[in-house]
Amino acid sequence: SDSAAVSNEAVSYASPVAYSSDFEIGNSKQAQIIVSLWKDFDDNNLQNGKEAFADSVTLELPGMRMQTTRDSALASTSAYRSQYTSMTSTVEAVLPTKARNRGEDWVAIWGMEKKTDKAGKTDSVRIHEIWRFNKDGKIDYMAQFIQPQGGM
Repeated sequence: SDSAAVSNEAVSYASPVAYSSDFEIGNSKQAQIIVSLWKDFDDNNLQNGKEAFADSVTLELPGMRMQTTRDSALASTSAYRSQYTSMTSTVEAVLPTKARNRGEDWVAIWGMEKKTDKAGKTDSVRIHEIWRFNKDGKIDYMAQFIQPQGGM
């Protein structure tokens, strides 16, 4: 075969790695929750996903970090979303994972967000997010990384 074999042997890294490479495919229902949250954001229905979050949540967004309550996080997100008349996200990939060495469930998602503000200006960004689910199956952490794409 022309494809290279994947090695699962233990490796040693030049620097410490907090999560190692010991991941497995995670819970697809958690990936479904994250995709639904993206759709709720587009549709400006953020309260639909409220129960997916833990009481305390950490959000790392471009230029800011929030350690707050679920309700405050949703209020801040709603305030941001209200700046736009239109939001359309396209999911390019979603990957539920489980970090075996920590027993943590994560979902990684990649996509494109196109938005129109109240003045009619359009913009788009590429997005990569990682979401962590706690032991109760609730989201307690999210980090977002964006790459602006310029006006459409």
